[in-house]
Formats: sequence, C-alpha cells, structure tokens
Amino acid sequence: MINVGRLRKRINIYEWGESTNEMGHTVTGLKLLKTVWAEIHPYRGKEIVESNMKEAIGTYKITIRYFKDLTEEMYIEYLDSQYEIESISDLEMAHHYMELLCKINKKKKPKIEDTNDRVWFY
Repeated sequence: MINVGRLRKRINIYEWGESTNEMGHTVTGLKLLKTVWAEIHPYRGKEIVESNMKEAIGTYKITIRYFKDLTEEMYIEYLDSQYEIESISDLEMAHHYMELLCKINKKKKPKIEDTNDRVWFY
C-alpha cells in the first residue's frame, strides 16, 4: 500500500474533445478531465543521436489514485511540461492506485485558452 502523503504534486489530466470555435467550425483539442494529486519520479532515460544532434528521452513514473476512465490517449500536465501516457498499471490489482509510465511531449507545446478549460495545439 502506498502512503497517501507521497502524492504531493498537483497534475491535470486532459482528454481529446470537440468544440465549436467563434467561426462555427468544429475543432478538436484537449479538454481538462480531472485534476488530481500525484507522485512523479524519473524512471529511466536514454540519449538518441540523430543527424549529429543529441536528444535526451526520459520516462517518468506517475502514481495517482485509481479512476477507471483513464486511457493511454490522454495527456498529463505538470507545471510547464506535458506528458504522454505510454502504459497504465493498476497497482496490486486492488483499484486503489495507478502507476503511469509517461514520456515528456517535446514536439508540441499546448496553448491554453480561457474558454471551456480547453487546450489547443498550434
């Protein structure tokens, strides 16, 4: 069992959704699903050399309380970083805590709009 006091980081969980913009077009973006307490730790890392440029890729382990609607298509945001969920594990198969293995999304930075708690990529 995990000590609940270790869940000290406040994270946002986003899911894909559709909205209508001011011109009446339907656009797809990320919307805030839930804000939860979490524990975040670096899990492993590696360096990739591509076209004579080094890039560090890190995997993070994020532990949260269990909720059944979480999927790998969702995104985690903590401070100014956005994480892609790679795998989800139900710790001890007891539906109390979940362990997420995530990597930082460096390709696109979200732009948060004030309306409807939505995040759109530009």
